[in-house]
Amino acid sequence: MISDLLLDPGTLPAEGSHLVGFAWADTDFVIGTDGLSAYEAAGDTFHWGADGHHVLIRRSGDRIRIGADAAGYAHLFYWSDGADWAVAYSFIQLVAYLRRRGVRLTENIAQTGAFLSRKQL
Repeated sequence: MISDLLLDPGTLPAEGSHLVGFAWADTDFVIGTDGLSAYEAAGDTFHWGADGHHVLIRRSGDRIRIGADAAGYAHLFYWSDGADWAVAYSFIQLVAYLRRRGVRLTENIAQTGAFLSRKQL
């Protein structure tokens, strides 16, 4: 489920392409990684930012690329500290995950003030 998306160096998907959610690619409706695999096996190329509500993850060796649909229905929140990082679909989920790991977070009002109150952090 797209709302459960949370990736870090310890939870990387297998090598290859992964689709969480759904998208329209040309005239095809692509659902999930199985749909993406079938679409690309037919010789078609799934483009970054396709229409729909999805997150596209492409992993090749040590390189991982993560992107969301063109309209921004799928939000991605990113945190990093040196080589450590995490990406989540939900800001609150990302904060909770980092706190469970013992990461000390401080609020940057300029960044969070537009959509969160201090009581939520």
